[in-house]
Amino acid sequence: MTDTLTRSTVDNGFRSVRSAYLAACRGAERGQAVEKAASCEAYADLWHAVSVLLYADEPGLALELCLRVEERTRQRAVLGLLRARIAHANGQPLVARDLARSVLDERALSLRTRHLALAELVAAEVGLEQYDVAAALLREHGFDGEVPDGPEAPYLLAARGALHVAAGRRRPGVEDYLECGRRLVDGGVRNPAVIPWRSRAALAALGDRRRELAKVLAEQELIEARGWGTSRAVGIALHAVASTRDGEEAVELLGESVDLLSLSTARAELLRAREDLAQIVRAGRDLTRQEAKIAWLARSGYSNKQISERLFLTRRTIEFHLSGVYRKLGLSGRHELRVALPDQFGDQSA
Repeated sequence: MTDTLTRSTVDNGFRSVRSAYLAACRGAERGQAVEKAASCEAYADLWHAVSVLLYADEPGLALELCLRVEERTRQRAVLGLLRARIAHANGQPLVARDLARSVLDERALSLRTRHLALAELVAAEVGLEQYDVAAALLREHGFDGEVPDGPEAPYLLAARGALHVAAGRRRPGVEDYLECGRRLVDGGVRNPAVIPWRSRAALAALGDRRRELAKVLAEQELIEARGWGTSRAVGIALHAVASTRDGEEAVELLGESVDLLSLSTARAELLRAREDLAQIVRAGRDLTRQEAKIAWLARSGYSNKQISERLFLTRRTIEFHLSGVYRKLGLSGRHELRVALPDQFGDQSA
């Protein structure tokens, strides 16, 4: 078997799949794009076709396509990279890591394939909480500083941004996500299903106390995600929007995010949304108003003496209420309040 069918079939198919890919990058014509991509028969079209199916939250169809075209090509490295992307979309970081690592071990790789495999491997290591390994990979390949222009650059920036945020470096994480977005937009890519950079930047910005930036980014992404219409894209965007809201509105939006993500294969995103929802509901339900107010002040860095002066209560009363907070939330002490009480809890305690 050859890598292609006939020249005329490949040329006609490439134009069709290419147009589907460009439409998907703009966030348009999802149904038609999926139909064109799923009918791909030539290896020359495979990258664009699989990309369309992944953007449309159809990893099952993407895998079927890879298996169907696999017999027609000897390009095992690219097939391995595509399967790593599919595993990533399915929430399988271990599988994605092994596949991406196998691709990087190949000697005869194009620079683009090598860099895309590196981005997948770094993202998988971050998902597995192997932050030192991810950082070492970026240093080894020269991506701990400037990231040169190229079609693979947004993926490298997104992977590095995820590493920064996971390691607690929110400011450089935000900057990497924003630069990722700038390059995508410059290339005509508006669809957040390609990389949800606005949502990721918004969540990081909240941790960096840049709430207004987070609100703008999250709301922009929700508009684009609803235009594309997949459960994954809208669910991820709703999580970010909910994180910029307070009280019952935050709970309602997070609940909607969880419902939508449950319909997709976005396992990591679903877990994060569920955790945030559980924190808000648990904190708001279990604590009295006085406990909530004291807990929030303690979370914000106030000492017991400062809280007692602010609320006109004795220090012993503050200590009593904080003991109740720790007991109800299952905490061992003050240092765990920042994790237990999300940012949205502050306005509920006011």
